Amino acid sequence: MPLSPDSALSSPSPSAVFRLQVAVHTPVHSGVGGLLTYTHTTALPAGTLVRVPLGTRELLGVVWDSPAEAEPVADAQLKPVGSVLEGLPPLEASWRRLVAFAAQ
Repeated sequence: MPLSPDSALSSPSPSAVFRLQVAVHTPVHSGVGGLLTYTHTTALPAGTLVRVPLGTRELLGVVWDSPAEAEPVADAQLKPVGSVLEGLPPLEASWRRLVAFAAQ
């Protein structure tokens, strides 16, 4: 079911959550690379700044892709987003492209 602009921040049913691909800065030697998957009860637009748990720390990350729809998540390994930085506007696509280029 496609999301309307008004439903982008509305809560789905309690059994369904959104899977979010989040870019997090990690050291090269950590072996963790690429986008990490987290869950959230609302669809967050691409570019939204969030705090996510990684190991014993909570790091700043950027939601990379907007989820298409809510889905049941059976994988207990997926952690939820810690918090959303609502005071800052989402990063525009041009900034995300620059970040992707610099990361390569």
